[in-house]
Amino acid sequence: MAEPEVYLEKLSAFSRILRMEGLTVSPKETEDASRLLIALGLDDR
Repeated sequence: MAEPEVYLEKLSAFSRILRMEGLTVSPKETEDASRLLIALGLDDR
């Protein structure tokens, strides 16, 4: 399994892509999603 940082980097990149496509995704929303991923654990997708 990949390290948690890899998933967080991908989430950040995904948020950036969504913003480039015109969707409203705030840095706070990306942070909240990151915290949720960490809280739920990355072992079981």
